Amino acid sequence: MKPHPNFNTSIHKLIYIIFFALLLATKAMAVICPGPAQEADITSADDFEYVINNCDLAGGGIFNLVNDIDLTGKKLRRVDTFSGALYGRTPSSKPHVISNFSSDHALFGTLSNASILNIKFVNANLNVVDAQAPTFGVLAEAMVGHNEIVNVDVRGNITYNSDASVDIGGLVGEVVSTISIQIIQSSFTGNISAKSTADMVIIGGLIGGNDTIDGNLIITDSYAAGTIAGGNYAGGLIGDGQPSTTINNSYSTMKLPASPGSGGLSFGFTGTCTNSYWDINTSGTSTSEACANTGGKTTQKMQTASTFSKWDTNIWQLSDGAYPQLLWELK
Repeated sequence: MKPHPNFNTSIHKLIYIIFFALLLATKAMAVICPGPAQEADITSADDFEYVINNCDLAGGGIFNLVNDIDLTGKKLRRVDTFSGALYGRTPSSKPHVISNFSSDHALFGTLSNASILNIKFVNANLNVVDAQAPTFGVLAEAMVGHNEIVNVDVRGNITYNSDASVDIGGLVGEVVSTISIQIIQSSFTGNISAKSTADMVIIGGLIGGNDTIDGNLIITDSYAAGTIAGGNYAGGLIGDGQPSTTINNSYSTMKLPASPGSGGLSFGFTGTCTNSYWDINTSGTSTSEACANTGGKTTQKMQTASTFSKWDTNIWQLSDGAYPQLLWELK
């Protein structure tokens, strides 16, 4: 018996329908939540949204950002704890970009034994009206345990409109307790504005405050630029640093509030500060608890290469007429 003349056509149509259904299902499940020490690639903004909103981020998974992504219109939940790794990986070593992160809370709640590496955040905007935590920054509210932030460049704006006391940092709000925290070759560029009548609003260009006397918070080859407005206490890099804080080869050009509670690199600081500087003209202050006797420089000196003669030119681009620039950020 001969097959019906439309038999082959019908089979082909069915095959195509099944194929495209599988293709769509695969696309919808482009990223799968990894288990501890397992890896998952993030290829799109949809993937990133899925990971933030659905994965157990306290489980220690490794997330590889393999493309630039634009988070415009994405609604991301508040993540209580992130204990994994977020890497901007690429064969050319060029960092990947996360653009247009906009929220009323930090990207992560607490970084606990976490790593964030090789990522640029462009046009990040936090507008906090009803603070869900007493600390926040673009990356995280707080850090505990062992964490590393390496080659992370954040550019954006933070506004705080609440009458609750708070620690605010361009990157992270507060170090709560630490074994070892490293911030290496990282930066914040933008504006931090606090409109609050609270008695204790502490702001830092990178870190709001370090409230632990155990372990180590080490900031190396990093910087902050822009404006801090409002708050009771403000520092160009860190608002308040305990003895466990170390600042190496870093700088700030942050404009600071005109108040006795402002410091060029830090307002409160009892740690170690080496070869680090702040611009006394842009900041509006010649005082700082960190690097108090050696760190204050005029804009002219801050834009003179010889000022940074002890810095590594494999890390920094140093030239007359410009502030130091991290080489990896120029890629």
